[in-house]
Amino acid sequence: MRRAILLVLVLISVAGAQSKQTGEDPGTRVVNYEVDGSVHSAFLTYRDAGGVTRQKYVDLPYKEQFFAPYGAFVYLSAQKRARGIDDGRSGKLHVLVRVGGVPFRESETEAAFGIATASGKVAQY
Repeated sequence: MRRAILLVLVLISVAGAQSKQTGEDPGTRVVNYEVDGSVHSAFLTYRDAGGVTRQKYVDLPYKEQFFAPYGAFVYLSAQKRARGIDDGRSGKLHVLVRVGGVPFRESETEAAFGIATASGKVAQY
């Protein structure tokens, strides 16, 4: 009986871990956009869950998560900006796209008003 209960708990745990990497639809993967660095804000251009290109100013660190179907194109670009204590010239800006919890694409810049971009197609693996 204890083994049966243990087996059920393990199966629930595995199913829970799987649902964090795929959506309710088994043809999707979880995508995480992350932006950080030594700067405090950035201007983002990104592709959202619906495949629409969006733009916005954000404070860092920034994170967003959504589910995307296999074959979807994901895109995240961040540009350093002059705002508050940031002058747009100094500091580091780093972008990271994770697919299924695994680092997929990343980029960074230290250039004045530099842009870091990460993109690619969501693969089934």
